[in-house]
Amino acid sequence: MNESDTSNIINDMLGEMFGYDKFFDVTTEYKIKGQYADYGVKIDDKLTFIIEVKAIGVSLNDNHIFQASSYASTE
Repeated sequence: MNESDTSNIINDMLGEMFGYDKFFDVTTEYKIKGQYADYGVKIDDKLTFIIEVKAIGVSLNDNHIFQASSYASTE
């Protein structure tokens, strides 16, 4: 499974399991100072959390951790 397939699963989970409106609460390619996180999720128009997706089965490494933590600390 590649990252795009994994992202589709995450998008479905956000809507079907967690009840977020995929059109109003979930923003794909959420821009953070010239970079793009895979998802930004808002509640009442306020960014609540950021999701960075990697393909299912990929072992996370230091670069992945750095990417996610820099998005979070910048935003």
